[in-house]
Amino acid sequence: MNLVIIAGKRSVRPLETALKKSEQTVTVGKYTAVKPNTAAEIFEKYRPHGILISDDAASKGVSLIDFLSIVKMRYGYMRVIFVCNNTDSFNKYASALYSIGVYDIVMGYDPAAIDNAILFPKTDKPDILMSEKPCDTEIHYPNRQFCEYSNSFGSMNLNYKGACDSSYSGQTVRRLDESYERIQRGNVIISVFGYYSRCGCTYTAFDLAFYLRKYENAKVCVITSVTEELCNYFTVDINAVNQNGLNIDDVVIYSDFNKISGTFDYIICDDSTKYNNNAYIHILLCSAADWDMPILTNYINDVILPNKVDVNLCFFPVTTNKFISINKQLIKSGFKAYMLEPSDNWMATNANNNNVYSNILKAYIIS
Repeated sequence: MNLVIIAGKRSVRPLETALKKSEQTVTVGKYTAVKPNTAAEIFEKYRPHGILISDDAASKGVSLIDFLSIVKMRYGYMRVIFVCNNTDSFNKYASALYSIGVYDIVMGYDPAAIDNAILFPKTDKPDILMSEKPCDTEIHYPNRQFCEYSNSFGSMNLNYKGACDSSYSGQTVRRLDESYERIQRGNVIISVFGYYSRCGCTYTAFDLAFYLRKYENAKVCVITSVTEELCNYFTVDINAVNQNGLNIDDVVIYSDFNKISGTFDYIICDDSTKYNNNAYIHILLCSAADWDMPILTNYINDVILPNKVDVNLCFFPVTTNKFISINKQLIKSGFKAYMLEPSDNWMATNANNNNVYSNILKAYIIS
């Protein structure tokens, strides 16, 4: 396994020595601190199988837990192994690590323990409580609920203004209980929609379409309102486009679903504020503004749940810290949320968005 080490200056050398003795790892890079862009840098530069991070790694502009939340959300394939130097460190970090889905925690610099974590990855918190000395005081973990669908509906209070402000404590979202079968791609309808106007549906529909064409080699069309501004941008006649469609780098645009000619792997519908009952995959664009959270809550209860939609909530634009705070609450209600970022060129998608689209599709499409 190719690993990137992230550790404080005092721990880098012991960890490197331990990994040299490991039979399962190869060190491809190392850092002594994490910053807001470190996750993206690691992905672009090393594409590792995992990250070995020590509790003494410095943090600049982002905490270790928030950094690992970014890694888990954007680069879910990466394994995370967290190294605690002592029991106090374990007590400090364990609960927060479990809450974001990091379960592989190693005590000290033992090569055998690291190999064991690699060979036998944990998917839940341990049943046997850990301690440096078995006879010492036991370490107790709080009960946690993770983003797994249950057989019954649950509920959650949404409080997006912060722990000190209970203005929204009366707003509840019931947990989804929806099952679906994964299918082969082929005329799969994807609906990109929102609960308010000008929320970025058209931008996201095109962003997703060009990702599918370029990186999935898929045959894609987009159903959207063909505006005069769009036609002027591409110097084409609006009447011709409305009649025959428009091909942009092998992504075909139609103004109406009924005008589709031929078959496609994916049909992306820019549905604006309209709920599309015919779609197989639903992407709901959401606002992260505090005053819009009650609107999202009501929309989920009034539209999403009655229609039994398995929906993917995409927040755009939103800061990383704001998204993490929102996502923690949505996870408890069983919703899948993602963070989208703006692209410099809407025909050449943002690399982080590509990872989001890939994660959404793999839940539905058989590769």
